[in-house]
Amino acid sequence: MKINLTLGQVAIVDECDYEMLSKVKWHATKRRDGNGYYAKNSKGERMHQYIMEVSDERIVDHIDGNGLNNTRANLRIGNQSQNCVNRKTTPGVRLRGARKKKNLWQAYIKYRGRQKSLGYFNTEVEAHEAYLAEAIKLHGSWMPPPAPPEGKC
Repeated sequence: MKINLTLGQVAIVDECDYEMLSKVKWHATKRRDGNGYYAKNSKGERMHQYIMEVSDERIVDHIDGNGLNNTRANLRIGNQSQNCVNRKTTPGVRLRGARKKKNLWQAYIKYRGRQKSLGYFNTEVEAHEAYLAEAIKLHGSWMPPPAPPEGKC
């Protein structure tokens, strides 16, 4: 179901949350990085936190990266470290976890504040594949999905 926001934006929510959310005035707010929007009310509460009833240091993550897709199947609770796994690559970087080192590509991963080298490879793709294999072991379900999931309440 859709909830109209300011700035011509629309939030998508599940039918089971629609009645509760439609009683509140929601505003579209541009993300700090400028890539998209999220919804918040006049008290500063974010719609995704309101739905998941989270008001502490835990993070509510949008699995598909769309801050206006507030369906429960697209929301999960975690911490800041887990949420960083689901972010987009750094501008100018084609494949995450791979960087050029002399004539080879180094695969690396950051985990719990430390960087770990995964070896050196002939191609960027090979280095990225090594990164993905390690990332799946370390982060599991927090890895970005290949396509947005669908679901009901």
